[in-house]
Amino acid sequence: MFDLVTAMAAIGGTWLVVIPTLTGAGLVLRRAFGLRPRHSGDVFGAFWTGWALVLAFLPLWHLGFRVNWEAALLVAVLGAAGLAWNRADLWALFRRSLPPYAMWYGLVALAAVWFSNLALDAPWDYDAGLYHLPSVEWASAYPAVPGLGNLHARLARNSSYFLFAALLDFGPWAGRYTHLIGGVVLLPLIAQTALSGFKLALKPPARWLSHLLVVAVLPMVVYLLRGSQLSSLSTDLPVFVLGVVVAARLLDLLEDRDGDARARGYSVFVIAALAVVGTAIKLSFLAFGGAAALIAVAVWWRQTGGVDGHRRAGVLAWIAGFGLLAAVAWMAHGVILSGYIAYPSTVGSLPVDWRMLPEHVHDEARWIRAYGRLPGEDWETVLADWSWLDPWFRDLVRQPYPIVLPVGLLVAAIGALALGTMAGRRAGQREPPPTPGAARLVILPPVASLVYWFFSAPHVRFVGASLWVLGASVGLLALDRLGVRRGLAAALVIGWAVALSAFSIATQDTRWREAGPDRGFHPIPPVELREVITDSGARLYAPVADDRCWDAPLPCTPQRLPDLRLRTDGDLRDGFTRR
Repeated sequence: MFDLVTAMAAIGGTWLVVIPTLTGAGLVLRRAFGLRPRHSGDVFGAFWTGWALVLAFLPLWHLGFRVNWEAALLVAVLGAAGLAWNRADLWALFRRSLPPYAMWYGLVALAAVWFSNLALDAPWDYDAGLYHLPSVEWASAYPAVPGLGNLHARLARNSSYFLFAALLDFGPWAGRYTHLIGGVVLLPLIAQTALSGFKLALKPPARWLSHLLVVAVLPMVVYLLRGSQLSSLSTDLPVFVLGVVVAARLLDLLEDRDGDARARGYSVFVIAALAVVGTAIKLSFLAFGGAAALIAVAVWWRQTGGVDGHRRAGVLAWIAGFGLLAAVAWMAHGVILSGYIAYPSTVGSLPVDWRMLPEHVHDEARWIRAYGRLPGEDWETVLADWSWLDPWFRDLVRQPYPIVLPVGLLVAAIGALALGTMAGRRAGQREPPPTPGAARLVILPPVASLVYWFFSAPHVRFVGASLWVLGASVGLLALDRLGVRRGLAAALVIGWAVALSAFSIATQDTRWREAGPDRGFHPIPPVELREVITDSGARLYAPVADDRCWDAPLPCTPQRLPDLRLRTDGDLRDGFTRR
């Protein structure tokens, strides 16, 4: 029991440091726009912005330095400066919120305790041992290694999320960072969702649809807690979270007709920044994030037609500067790992001696497309025709939370809109009541993402938040357009979210974890290795049981690579080539 309590306290205590630190970093950016934190939404927005700033910074740092305590110290200094700079506003906000939202503080504390227990698990998902953990281990041990993808093709997947995990891999958390990573992004979303629920229950705010959206998606967020997801390094989790956050932020902007011009400009910047770093986490987020950013900029430009041109130019400069710096650093990082700016695409290859062979990159891209249709089947067979559609569809309809519930919600919302429109016409109304602002545009990012998803790799894991955002958005717009009273609409959405979340908790693997053998933690599984010598004399390790290296000593690869050689004998830092 002592080990269980101390391990959970260590996880929760570290979250209590990391999350405010990232919030402080975001508050520095907020101050750069001349804004101070006045409301709870400002603080949550600062967290997501601070996280985006760190994710944009790490690929640049990793070009010349390993991701270790020195990078963490820089982030900590920036975060502490932001908290100190805004301490008076934060304290005033806390004092104002404590009496009416005391229950919310209690619920967030209980969620943190529960999450810290679930996070004791080891990362049991297959990809953790295959390439997630090795990617973090390489980032912690060396600056970006040229041609790392030649050692193992999966190590060329250029995700900033692994660099963020490496940022936590030092001190007492060395080798245990997996217990922290999921809660850093999921706990703030749960807290934001609960606060939106409280606000809707007490008195729906003027801009209420964005609050309804995050509450409506709660059942899927709770579903993500199953198994060892909180200790997983899978990029599916942060991409889902970012999809919800970006959609809610966009919907809030679309509802905002008369807000402060600086605040609207900052919101556009946040959406664009999250779109960029979401793409740096997982390339497939480009469709969702890119569409959201374009809509945000276009709507903001139209809303601010009478604003001073210098202010508009300043916001655009911030967006362009952040986006360019983050994108160039991420692409340069990708070139070092594989020789390509957007691996596994061969577009944008550079003639460097460590560049992965184009035929190997093409095979990896085809394997991803085939896996999204029929996992485990040969890509040549799967991609030859459309026969994969029937088994693919039958698999989807067996996925209640990721697929069936949001699709059912979407169909019901469309049906309600159709019936309401017909009833209005029979009553002599030419058009139903207009939705506030341009809020209907919120459906475009998930639609664009779903189209990209279907034609690229339509596996349920890769759909992100698109289906839930689409179903929830259309449902909320239907409630609004049909004239449902706000109090009733809020009650319906909160009831839906709580009931389905409770059912998910009761039916999924979210049980209380027992203490693990590593001082309460469940450790990363050990792996049996054999030594392999390539034709050039390079010494490698290979897993014996399967193709997972887990946290084996470097360099480890499951691939047979007789032609692999070190670019400089005896120097792993200088990378690998197969030429």
